[in-house]
Amino acid sequence: MNPEINRRKAAMVLHELEMSLGNYVIARESSLDNVSESLLEQVVKRELSRNRSINSESIRDIVEATYLDEIFQIALDVTRDTSSYVYLQKLKEQFVLHDVYEIRNVLSHPNRKFIDTYWYRIASIASDPILDVLGLDDVKKTLIAAENDQITEPPEEWYQQALWTVPNNIPDNFEHAITGLVGRRAEAEKLLDTLRNPRINTVAIVAPGGLGKTALALDLISQNMAFPETKDWCDLCIFVSMKTERLTSEGLMKLDAVETMEEVKEKISKEAQEVFSEKLTGFEEFKDKFNQEKVLLFIDNLETLLVESPQDFDEFNVSLPPAWRVLVTSRIAIPNASIVALEPLKEKSAIHMARAYFSRRGGVNGRGDVFKSVASNCFGNPLAIRLSVDLYLSGSEVPTSIEVANKEIASFSYNNLVENITENSVKILEALFVEDVSSRLGLCDLLNINRDELAVGISELANTSLIVRKIQDNDEVFMLSSSVRELLLTSPRNISVRNEIQEQINRRKILALEIDAKQMRNNIPSHHLDYIPSDTNENLKILLTELNAAASGKFSIKNDRAVLLYRKFKEASYLYHDNYLFHRGYARILFSLNALQDAVRHFNKAIELNEFDPGSKILLAMLYHKSSDFDKAERLYTGLMEDGWGEVKDGDTKTAYMVVHGYYLALLFGHKYEVVLEKTKNWKEVENFRGIVGAFRASAWKRKSENIVNTDFKTTISCLTSAIRILDDVFRNDGYIKGACVQAKNIFNELAYCLARKEYRNNDAFSQEGLEFINKHLHNTVEYARFNEDDFAYKLIERLSNIDVSNNPFRGKRLELERPAKLNGIDDDEIERNSLLRTSITRIPKGRNGGRNTFLFASDEKGVDYFIHYDQLSNGGWAEWRSLSKGDELAIKPNTNYSKGKSASVLEAYLVSGH
Repeated sequence: MNPEINRRKAAMVLHELEMSLGNYVIARESSLDNVSESLLEQVVKRELSRNRSINSESIRDIVEATYLDEIFQIALDVTRDTSSYVYLQKLKEQFVLHDVYEIRNVLSHPNRKFIDTYWYRIASIASDPILDVLGLDDVKKTLIAAENDQITEPPEEWYQQALWTVPNNIPDNFEHAITGLVGRRAEAEKLLDTLRNPRINTVAIVAPGGLGKTALALDLISQNMAFPETKDWCDLCIFVSMKTERLTSEGLMKLDAVETMEEVKEKISKEAQEVFSEKLTGFEEFKDKFNQEKVLLFIDNLETLLVESPQDFDEFNVSLPPAWRVLVTSRIAIPNASIVALEPLKEKSAIHMARAYFSRRGGVNGRGDVFKSVASNCFGNPLAIRLSVDLYLSGSEVPTSIEVANKEIASFSYNNLVENITENSVKILEALFVEDVSSRLGLCDLLNINRDELAVGISELANTSLIVRKIQDNDEVFMLSSSVRELLLTSPRNISVRNEIQEQINRRKILALEIDAKQMRNNIPSHHLDYIPSDTNENLKILLTELNAAASGKFSIKNDRAVLLYRKFKEASYLYHDNYLFHRGYARILFSLNALQDAVRHFNKAIELNEFDPGSKILLAMLYHKSSDFDKAERLYTGLMEDGWGEVKDGDTKTAYMVVHGYYLALLFGHKYEVVLEKTKNWKEVENFRGIVGAFRASAWKRKSENIVNTDFKTTISCLTSAIRILDDVFRNDGYIKGACVQAKNIFNELAYCLARKEYRNNDAFSQEGLEFINKHLHNTVEYARFNEDDFAYKLIERLSNIDVSNNPFRGKRLELERPAKLNGIDDDEIERNSLLRTSITRIPKGRNGGRNTFLFASDEKGVDYFIHYDQLSNGGWAEWRSLSKGDELAIKPNTNYSKGKSASVLEAYLVSGH
């Protein structure tokens, strides 16, 4: 098969199809009454604009001036109420189905490749029985003649007619025509969809230099100018190029081009004159004359203007009539434009392009490995591929060709841009030069700019190929392209900024190292709430350290600090969306600001990212508890207990304490007193937190009595007696720990409430034991359990102190609302008078819960060791006991009955004055 012969045959038959349709209309209709008025107006207006005479009332003149699609429309109009209408509709559908409009366009462009398939599509239509029904017999005759190679060429003007379906000045020959547009089908479809959208007035094809922005636009617009449906979105297209240089294998070639917006306007008006063969005084007249038309202005290489006068383009764009559209190509993003971005060619397309270009340039015996090497090393850049093949064909080796091509492209792409970008963009370039790779948050920290300011700079740079965006460890990072690094190295834009950034980086690294060192010194285990892994991003590490400092070991953060931290975490949220520590910290801040639902969401995200971290679960359980959702809090604490987090690990008591304390507290607040009593049966055998577990058991007994205090006196007495005996044990053996003191306050008040009633006072044993418990421990719990005048215990002591009975322990006693001042110790005279022995404290063991123990060791001047319990301290309370330290003196009365080999016990112990 000979494609050229088939091209001529297709042209011959298609020409006859058009002529037969026109004759069909003329033969059937003598007037234009049934033809669409808008269509008639369009045809007449077009002919007059070309200075052609036309009789608007002559059916023959109108038909001769129409295009293929318009002929169909007229034929359908004049047959609307006849049986022929259906057959004409089916014939038109065949034209659309077989892409006849595209074939018509190809036939009118001698440089367009004609494939044999086009001929068979035309032949298929020409042989369709529909033509027989419509009486278009000449078409079939022409088909038979063509098949017998009796070819008659259509008139030359027929070939030219399709070029002007939509008036335009798109050039006939393109730089990419030698290979055609390769690998851009998806981008072409997106561009066409965007141009068809009437709501979009400004369209921008944005990509680095050499990726084929101009080629894509020219190819698509050129093809669509001959399609009848293009008139739905474009009545006229004017093309203006602002390209100042063109890259060839010989280097950069300077071009004559417009450079200002005023020159663009002048160029547009001149091109319009050429298109319509009509004189225009300038752009304003052109705008006024065509203000109702759908005009498409195609401005190529707009970045030439944008780097110097972006406001000029904005003003120009706003001044255009509403029906006008603007299509631009640019290496810089266009504000308020619909963007069609180009990426490098895929490997398969890049190899295909290298092979096709090599062949079209006369290359022979091309090797597949060479084409693959060119495609790979040119990173899918069409211009680089063409240049590399050019240089290869000139005798250069492939590696050298690629190196030279990429170097030329750098110069081509970056010329003028580096000298004209904004100040913030310059800072970003310098920051990337110093740091090599950086994230958005890192750049914000380094340059002290906010996220929005950075986004503007990144947008400007990303569309100029000055920087490269990558995903590294699931994080978006940026770096300089190699060519820009070389440019900045030899000609730094802002050396002072570079020096400042380097100092900032050094400070940040030192701070991150200090954070790691401090963790190691303090032996912070990996499950601790303050722990930050050493491999954490430096910026995030610093941010989390700031959060830990603001929290100071507490769940919530003061409001003013929380607000400041919220802003920082919100800025960083898109960077660390997959880091559990970030979400956990963010949740703490949100909780502090009472954004509880958001806090829950971030806690759950932290747990999802790291299900083995106890911290997120503990904090979420605390949030649920504070929100009175005790069941959810209990479930989380139960899971933590089952996973062993209620036990001390790596010497860290804090985490285990939070789990144990939270677990029993959630049970108490959930009114599950029997569960607490069951879980704490063996509390005296608990290795860690014996006192805390005992305190919760005591509280459970107390709370169990609350519902029966007015009805079941016997059971109430039993419950409260169990509670005070447990707490007495805790205070004696575990000390006045905070959790026990807080629970004790509630029991003091319950006892006071009961002892105010005769049903309980009449039980002498209960009354005596209750009063002794209050008298013995109330004073030492004041530090942790604050009392006020509304507490029953306060009122009871006030009343009891006024009762005139013998041995009244409360006579003259008043409950101090604040911690009492430290008592004075005994002096030398009292020590001698009472035959006491001076000792010096040698060791104070650590308490079960990390606090002060209830016993210590001391020795006298002879080296005898003594075991001293808090109960033996006769002239001080728990506050004074807690203040003792190694080396302090105590006066003692030894117990002479003790076993040798063990520390001696004492009967009494006294604080010594001055210690």
